[in-house]
Amino acid sequence: MRLFIGLDIAAQDALAIADWRARMLPPLTRPVPPENFHVTLAFLGDVTSRQLDPLVEQLDQITGTPFALAIDEVGYFPRPGILWVGPGETPQPLDRLARDVQTAARRAGLQIEKRAFRPHITLARRCDSPPPLSARPPAFEMRFDDFALFESVGGRRGVRYEVIGRWPLA
Repeated sequence: MRLFIGLDIAAQDALAIADWRARMLPPLTRPVPPENFHVTLAFLGDVTSRQLDPLVEQLDQITGTPFALAIDEVGYFPRPGILWVGPGETPQPLDRLARDVQTAARRAGLQIEKRAFRPHITLARRCDSPPPLSARPPAFEMRFDDFALFESVGGRRGVRYEVIGRWPLA
């Protein structure tokens, strides 16, 4: 199973972001479908069914607080060619949640990347260069009161992300 831990974007928020993308940005080569919008907290990669139980036990121990996230910035990661939107400032509860999730994955024996956490929602992949800045930056406010374990499932129509577990933020 190819897994990651993240924040599930509500359908109405995903559609609003997709609408903003369609109106404010030029056509993109590989746009991410709105149903795949999410914020990754920890990418786990391939996880065996034997590794899943310890991971779930560790995730069960995480407590956090619900938080709001302002999506107000457009960004570009040149090496993978990813266009994204995200917060200009990361709320402390989100930063803490990301650290706790990454620690839980390591305690469960999983190897995860050690790069700095940069919350974002991927809008498009394989962009050769950053698109021109839109006339109006994104302005979305979302609330999160849980986090989820996702499985990447490949199919004829591409990858889709299925939630296989969800944990509330108390």
